[in-house]
Amino acid sequence: FIGNGGLNDDDLTDLDSLDTTPGLTGDPSVIYEYTTGNIGLFVGVTNPGYEGLYDFDALVGGGTAEATDGVAWSIGANYTTDAYKFGIGYEDLDVDAASGLGNISADHLFLGADGTFGAFTAKVRYGMADITATDTAGVGTDVDFDQWSISGTYAMDAVSVTGFYQDKQFDLASGANFFEVESMGIGASYDLGGGAKVVGGVVDSEETDGASPAVSDTSFDLGVSFSF
Repeated sequence: FIGNGGLNDDDLTDLDSLDTTPGLTGDPSVIYEYTTGNIGLFVGVTNPGYEGLYDFDALVGGGTAEATDGVAWSIGANYTTDAYKFGIGYEDLDVDAASGLGNISADHLFLGADGTFGAFTAKVRYGMADITATDTAGVGTDVDFDQWSISGTYAMDAVSVTGFYQDKQFDLASGANFFEVESMGIGASYDLGGGAKVVGGVVDSEETDGASPAVSDTSFDLGVSFSF
């Protein structure tokens, strides 16, 4: 999740205090899935790095930019019944400067549950991670990352309507807010037949940087999807 862009560009820009950070890359990647009965098992690995250069000292001030690369691996399992699905996953991320000085590491535990009740499907997700950014002098800054989301979809004939809420919270070791983003959205799709759907939605997000006032933004999208 983290190794493949689960922290969006805005989150990462704030985390490393660089306005020009383009975010984590997450490829090449591979995941192996094995299913037996109601149980699914997963093992994945990716090679995350930062596009361009990254300043490991930016979090604590000063420093110079260096090229980076890293590795992230993950394991997971789920259990599925006719109406329910439960999942758990663990991820370990480590991104180093090419010189070996400076590092970002993270341990991430993720839980999920789905339930289908007739035409209605509900999903809940929760993740918690410990993130440490270490500068070239070996000084580390710890950030606790907690996230949770809930969504519901109601399907009626050719129409499906989905609503969701998501919260991503970054806290310093002192417990003070470092960065938070809350998102709420609603979307719908209409099945045109033949594998084509009209899909659209609107999302409202609110970001709070430290003790600064929250900043809101609203996004819209509308398009057509095809499956063959």
